[in-house]
Amino acid sequence: MKLSAAILFDELQKSYVGVRIFGQMDRCVELALSSPLFFDPTIADGIQCVYIVRQPLSIRGATVTGCLFICTGISEDFPVGDNILITIEQDVDAQTLHNFMTGIFHKYEIWDKTLMDLVLHAASITDYLECSFPVFENPMIVLDHNYRYIARAGIETLPKQYSYFGDLEFIDPEFLHTSPETTELLRSAHDIISYRNPQISGEFLLLNLYNGNLITGLLVVGDYVNPFRTKDRPLLNHLAQYLQAALLFGGYSAENKSHLRNLMLQLLNGQKCKADEIKLLQRQTSVLDLQKDDHFYCLSVITEGSHLTGEYVAHQLEFALPRAVAIPHGAAIAALVTSNQTWESFGEQMSNTLAELSLHCGCSDAFTDFSAIGDYYKQANVALHMGMNAKADHMLHRFSDYVLEHFIQYGCSVIPAQLLCADCVKRMAERDKTSSVSYCESLRVYLDTGRNLSETARRLYIQRNTLIARLERIMRYVDLDLGNPDQRLYLELSLRVVGLQYILNRTEEKR
Repeated sequence: MKLSAAILFDELQKSYVGVRIFGQMDRCVELALSSPLFFDPTIADGIQCVYIVRQPLSIRGATVTGCLFICTGISEDFPVGDNILITIEQDVDAQTLHNFMTGIFHKYEIWDKTLMDLVLHAASITDYLECSFPVFENPMIVLDHNYRYIARAGIETLPKQYSYFGDLEFIDPEFLHTSPETTELLRSAHDIISYRNPQISGEFLLLNLYNGNLITGLLVVGDYVNPFRTKDRPLLNHLAQYLQAALLFGGYSAENKSHLRNLMLQLLNGQKCKADEIKLLQRQTSVLDLQKDDHFYCLSVITEGSHLTGEYVAHQLEFALPRAVAIPHGAAIAALVTSNQTWESFGEQMSNTLAELSLHCGCSDAFTDFSAIGDYYKQANVALHMGMNAKADHMLHRFSDYVLEHFIQYGCSVIPAQLLCADCVKRMAERDKTSSVSYCESLRVYLDTGRNLSETARRLYIQRNTLIARLERIMRYVDLDLGNPDQRLYLELSLRVVGLQYILNRTEEKR
């Protein structure tokens, strides 16, 4: 983590006597400085470094720029050029100064690490403020983009005269609405602005929090306990980067998507959902608003990094795949993705996304009935676990690549029969419902006879030429290679299952 010269100057003033600063004062905040080094004029070539000077005279004629020098016993008229110089009147050796400055950097690095841990564990915005309160020592609140209160820290330290604002907030966000100038300034500002409220003689630092170019929230810091210091601005900007990430989780839990997640959980847990609930979500959520050629894929995702929370991984998936909804489910992440792409395009996109996030994923067949997500999630789980065993170096595993093996091992005991059948067979079965000629039955007999045209025609009681013409139409549906033994076996099993399902349905109708 890099710190400004202003922060370091402020920390030195707390511990040493006669601390003074020289140079271009407006750069004290702008300079982002790295951890301290001992200055050696023969090798110094750094930019934005902190140099501890053993001998003050040794920095005369130094060619480095944009750096901070710290030393003792030097006159104030010493030329520093494009650098910043901090002097200390107190007698202190260079090694002690180096250790002290290293400790300052360590203090803020611990804060930075704490913030990073909060991001990885999907912490609340309140947690970010509470861990930052010791750094700023000023009360803080975060508002959403409509200036509604979200979180606070440091409220217990307020003087009694400010208690009339209530127990929930230490400032009234309404002042932003009653001040058109401030409102307009906030909406156009990308930097921190200062605001004084004459009603309470209070000062505030205001900083917009962004997601891309959109304002997602507002950080407000009050001066009730400590006056604003120059150092607050770079540290607030640093905190803002983490708050923006935290507010993304607020977007992740947006109301409409939350309804959809709750419904997904119900279906994944084997519960029923009402048709009107799905219709309502279709109007509210673009993910469910299927257009022409749109379909769903269900994903089962696991991460290589056990330190990442399910919520964090789910958020990353949604961020990478805009028409997706993801939720933690057991040891994995269940995701519903809407797409109108072919498998080749979708698979390539998914592989790139998974590689970037270090995730492994099982993917179901394409489907359009949202209420069947529970069964398609079973497909995705099968693909993930069988794929991880067979091809551990692959990130994406497709159910159709393992369906035959699963079919042979488990039959229809895990996944419903209709979801195990080849898509081409399901399409023919749907076509057969409104036709007097069954393509499924014709293809089954053709395969049973070892693809013997004459014997097939005899069993179907049709002419050979009629069979040839029918097979030409049937092959427009079939996307499997009949010359491949595994694909041919899968096709035969699918035809058997569809035939059995047809018999069961007819029996049920007669009852």
